[in-house]
Amino acid sequence: MTHTAESICSTALRKLGDNPITNLTDDSNRARLCNAFWEGIRDSVLRAYPWNSAMARAQLAELSTAPDFEFSAQYLMPSDCLMVRKLYDYTDKWKVEGRNILTMGSGELNIVYTKRETDTSLYDALLAEALSARMASELSEPITQNVNLSQFFYTRYKEVLAEARSMDAQESSVDEFESGDLTTVR
Repeated sequence: MTHTAESICSTALRKLGDNPITNLTDDSNRARLCNAFWEGIRDSVLRAYPWNSAMARAQLAELSTAPDFEFSAQYLMPSDCLMVRKLYDYTDKWKVEGRNILTMGSGELNIVYTKRETDTSLYDALLAEALSARMASELSEPITQNVNLSQFFYTRYKEVLAEARSMDAQESSVDEFESGDLTTVR
């Protein structure tokens, strides 16, 4: 099934016993609420888990100015980056500050990150379910005035994340463990 923002929001509304919407810009209270919550919830759910459909890779060039102290180089994150997941072939200390990645190294930096994927047709069933559960959690109080429903759907959202972790583990090879100082000493 192809997912849209409207279909995901409509699923959330149906869970709350309300009617679906046809467009986020419909002239109804429920559409206005969905439109107000959609982007923030989408980005939050994408950040919460490394969904395969929202993963991207980038090779970043070092910025010409170094950080003032502690780190020796910095790199501007891609504009669609929601969360840096991994630095490839890099084992030193690093940190995200603002829109920059600070490192102890220099030269090009290869990263894997969660991007702001706005093409909902790429979302798998678990991501769509997680989004609809989070939307239902946020919409429940303004639509039903039932605070307990909000907690119920937030718990459901957490359950979907746990299921996604289990399923995701089956869609790639296991990352190899790199021996560090502690294992070398043994």
